[in-house]
Amino acid sequence: MRGVTLFDIIDGQIVAGRLYLEDVERQVVGIEDAVEALSGRRPPTAGGKTGS
Repeated sequence: MRGVTLFDIIDGQIVAGRLYLEDVERQVVGIEDAVEALSGRRPPTAGGKTGS
């Protein structure tokens, strides 16, 4: 899991907290692969050419 924890602090005391968490994939995927998986299109490379 990966996420962020936010706390409300009043007079140096934590009075409330929020957790925002999500599951993360164990397989390491590059940004180009992630964009292609979500959109169906491969993003252009730094040289301006598409990857597929």
